[in-house]
Amino acid sequence: MVDEETKFEGIITIEDIRAAQSKKNVTKVADLQIRPIPTIRINAQAREAFDLLIQEKLPFLIAVDSKQRVRGVVTKTSLVKALAEVVWRDEDEDEDE
Repeated sequence: MVDEETKFEGIITIEDIRAAQSKKNVTKVADLQIRPIPTIRINAQAREAFDLLIQEKLPFLIAVDSKQRVRGVVTKTSLVKALAEVVWRDEDEDEDE
């Protein structure tokens, strides 16, 4: 969820919606959002994102810029894919020589 200025405000998962079905006073999207919001700066090091995901047992991090605008989502899978691309790309370049 973002506000009028595209500032990140929160997220809602399927689990949140399912849990809300049993509550009677949930009428607004804001009532469903996850807090605290797991974010990371867009210019943070990949290692920082990895450490946060692992240490805090988070399923994802929302990447935000200096104005708290959403720029992407970081998951363990996306980090592994990025790492694999770097590692195996280097190996492929070595084989070409």
